[in-house]
Amino acid sequence: MSKIPRNASCPCGSGKKYKRCHGGLAASDRVMSAPAPEDLARMSLEMQRHEAREHRRRLMQGLGRRIVSFESHGFRLVAIGNEVRWSKGWRTFHDFLLDYIKAALTPEWGTAELAKPEGEQHPLMTWFGRVGVFLQAPAKARQGDINTAQMTGVVRAYLGLAYDLYLSAHNAELPELLMKRLRNRKTFEGVLYEAFVIGCFAKAGYEMEFEDEGDSTVSHCEFTATHKTTGRKFSVEAKAVTSASGRAGAGGQPLRIRGKLYDALRKKAEHERIIFIELNRTQTLNATGEPDWAASIDAEIAAAEREFTIAGKPAPPAYVLITNRAFMQALDETECGETTIARAFKIDDFPPGRGARSLLAAVKARDRHIELYWLLKAMRAHAQIPSTFDDRTPKKHSRLSGSRRFGLAKPISCRTAAAARFRACWRTRWSWRTSERHTAPIDWRMGSGCTTRRR
Repeated sequence: MSKIPRNASCPCGSGKKYKRCHGGLAASDRVMSAPAPEDLARMSLEMQRHEAREHRRRLMQGLGRRIVSFESHGFRLVAIGNEVRWSKGWRTFHDFLLDYIKAALTPEWGTAELAKPEGEQHPLMTWFGRVGVFLQAPAKARQGDINTAQMTGVVRAYLGLAYDLYLSAHNAELPELLMKRLRNRKTFEGVLYEAFVIGCFAKAGYEMEFEDEGDSTVSHCEFTATHKTTGRKFSVEAKAVTSASGRAGAGGQPLRIRGKLYDALRKKAEHERIIFIELNRTQTLNATGEPDWAASIDAEIAAAEREFTIAGKPAPPAYVLITNRAFMQALDETECGETTIARAFKIDDFPPGRGARSLLAAVKARDRHIELYWLLKAMRAHAQIPSTFDDRTPKKHSRLSGSRRFGLAKPISCRTAAAARFRACWRTRWSWRTSERHTAPIDWRMGSGCTTRRR
């Protein structure tokens, strides 16, 4: 900051010369009616730094509640909603997630599942075992006690579920019935997708209110999502094609979403509808960089708009988001693709640009559906799982701690110009702390010193 001339007007606004006001007072004798100019300048700088840190945090963690964590006396403490957990073994956020998923599903359940014959175990136990093998493999980069390696599909799926459960608990709640269904191998895949959708809304900064799942007399949507800025409410429903379907994987049968869409539209909804549908197929793109199934999806939705009726009445309108988390079909691959396209059922001007005759019309259409635009933007910008607990970028965190904890290649953008669809492909690094429990036989025990206490 440049020195203030003695004969200049004092920046405090008194009207006096600087030498007759703050500039003429000895530091020990000052009786100030306002903060010193240097302090005001420093406050402005601190505000800018805070805004920059918050921007970086949102880039990594999304628009929901920030990760609340700090280190003290060798412990890493992490807040999850109204709970606090701590451990001496969490050097990275990925370390924490590895323990958190065990706590969420309960150690008793995991231990009981591992005791079963392999063919009778919950599918999550297969993922858990493969993640354990991945942890013990020697081909990793290592600096200090931090290992890094490229994520495979199974690591992405396992950590992704842990992160989605954390986001649900930290931003809203972790419904017990959802966890009960997650532990059931017959309903696991559907609930896995529900958790993903909850995580998407959490990262987009929505408030969520879960429906009363215990009332079996009423068929209703999964939850209500409220945008914090506009206050607009949506009833959200999630449907997924399971791996048992002939339409999943390599797609031996033709792709169809008609049944899933109809089932979602039949649900009772108090607000405007957002329907998520997961295809669960291998990643295939055409020459323009779009999914090769996009055209058939458009044809199905167009036919459904003409034909669907619910209880003898025309089916209600809905926003429809089609996802294909192809890494679920490529569990051993390190290049894990993921696709989302935005469509609409009986909403003529969505996605933005649909039917618009001018750029101005397209902008106005986007503003009418701005909440969906922000949701899609958040899904694209915050698809990665954070590796650090704070607002520092992984590179800066690595520099300060003396170890590289995270590496990320740029997402590959779709070649189409449509703002409502995107394709992401990662070579994502996973980071974790070296410890004895990663080289011992795999079990479902919690990390040493990990416990819970209500705030």
